[in-house]
Formats: sequence, C-alpha cells, structure tokens
Amino acid sequence: MKGADTHRRLGRFLLRVLLWLPLCYGVWFLAAPVLLAPAVLMTRAALGLTTPDLIAALYWADGALQVYTRLSAGEGHYGFTFDPLAYGYGLVLLAALVLATPAPRRWASLAIGLMLLQPFIAWGLYFAILRTLLEYDPAVLPPGLTEAVQFAARIGLLLFAPLTPVLVWGLLERSHLQWLAGVSDLHRPEDPPG
Repeated sequence: MKGADTHRRLGRFLLRVLLWLPLCYGVWFLAAPVLLAPAVLMTRAALGLTTPDLIAALYWADGALQVYTRLSAGEGHYGFTFDPLAYGYGLVLLAALVLATPAPRRWASLAIGLMLLQPFIAWGLYFAILRTLLEYDPAVLPPGLTEAVQFAARIGLLLFAPLTPVLVWGLLERSHLQWLAGVSDLHRPEDPPG
C-alpha cells in the first residue's frame, strides 16, 4: 500500500513538472540575457584573470555572446559568436521542479537555486570559450592543457547542465523529496490521507 502511494505521489509531481516546463522554457528563452547575466559576468572575470592577453571583450548582442579576442586574423582580430543557452538550460529544469513543489517558500527557493546554478553555468561557458580559442589556434595554451580544457568543457555541458538543477532542487526541497520517496510522513494538502 505504501509503495502505491509513493508511486501516485511521484506520478502527480512529475506531471506538475511537465506542465511547468513549457512556461519555464518560454520565460527562460525570453529572459536569458538577464537570467544568465551573473554567469556571463563570472565568465568574463575568470577569462580576464586567466587569459588577459587573449580576450578583448565579451558581451551580449542579438541573443548570443560576442567574444572578441586579441588573436590576429588577417587584417583584424579573431572574434566569434557563442550561444550560452546550451549551458543554461538547467535553469528551466530547476524552475519547473521548484514551481511544481507545493511549498510555501517556493519563490525564495527558486531565487536561491538560480543563483546557486550560476557558477556551474559559468564553468561551462568559460571552458567552452577556451575550447573555441584552442580550435582557432592550438598554441594559445600550453600543450598539456588542451586535453584538460576539452574535458572540462564536456563536464560543463554533459554533467553540470543537466544534473546540478536536480541536485540543487534536492538540497533546497529535501523534505519534499523525502516525502515523494515515501521516507517521510509529511502531509501535503493535495494528497489527503487515505
């Protein structure tokens, strides 16, 4: 009986998450420059500290990051456009998970969670930009760092982007997670006893 209740609770929660996802995606897509601004600022600071001779400018324009370097490219300098959304889609998942959680402090949890994800997004952006620079000119970094940059960029995209939102939600909403798993007897208004 307890297993059936757990499955029913989990099913209802997952349905609420799926219903929140389209709205969260729309808001995220339209507000990406604002929602990703802290990660972009962290990335800009990290690039300025670690590669001051490589990056001349990094800023938002036309829904993408414009990266201008000090590397020569013919008559000018090498620059490229970079799409940061691939590294920030975890914000959508976190928002859907938090908003689907029937908790009185869900908006505070959402704000805290969005800020907790920013360093992980910045990690992905930083190493993806370095990887792009290495593709243009492999001599921009010492040879031993090339593989490390490639590996770190993959971690940012394949591990941090999809997993950190779930982990952050689990930390912020631990009691709800325990209730969903059937470990806690926490009563929720939408799931009356019996």
